[in-house]
Amino acid sequence: GVAGTRIRSKIVVTIQSPFPPDFGFACVSAEDLDGYEPHPDESGCLSPKATEKRRTEFLLGRLAACRALQAIGVTPQPVLKAASREPLWQDGIVGAITHKAGAACAVVARKDMTCGVGVDLEALEPRVNFNISTKVCTEPEQAWLVEAPAGKDTRLKMIFSAKEAGFKAFFPIEQIFLGYKDAELVWREETQSFTGILLKGAGHHHPAGFPFEVGCKIIDKFLFSFISLPPLGSLT
Repeated sequence: GVAGTRIRSKIVVTIQSPFPPDFGFACVSAEDLDGYEPHPDESGCLSPKATEKRRTEFLLGRLAACRALQAIGVTPQPVLKAASREPLWQDGIVGAITHKAGAACAVVARKDMTCGVGVDLEALEPRVNFNISTKVCTEPEQAWLVEAPAGKDTRLKMIFSAKEAGFKAFFPIEQIFLGYKDAELVWREETQSFTGILLKGAGHHHPAGFPFEVGCKIIDKFLFSFISLPPLGSLT
């Protein structure tokens, strides 16, 4: 369920929701901004010095959030920005936004469905400096990178993207920052996902050793990672 087409030399990427049907999901591209006006309170989150690129990315993210909320029958309220830069959602809602290279995705859900969600979009090109692998990856993860010399750059981006999505899900719950080496991932080819464990606790509900799963797909020119955590009431 994926289509990528070029319109006026810009990439338009369509990603079908990987989440359960009662989650709201939306993916938008720059062309979708025609006629879109954000809420004035949202516009106020942008620095007056924001570049055109930054402004476009911000608007794409807020448009995706608006559509995702509408998809679950929720009247969208302005999605403002916390001091730690993550989006602030209306009462009873958790969500996440990602944007990259003229596209943005957002996922939202009611808190009785999940305590945290995350999405991340990364462009496959250009390649990153492979030396960052020592900052992003644990030793077992680094070993997995070099098992496939021709694909090591993509594998590095997969781990980076999956951790970005995961940390977006964990951080808002108890406001505990996780660094790249505070979780360890193992790729499962059969499910096209990473199984992970926290090496550092993300709070009372998610101690060190907590297991989680992050999906990771190559879609057109992008890597797309996604995660949803069980609702707090289901954790023992």
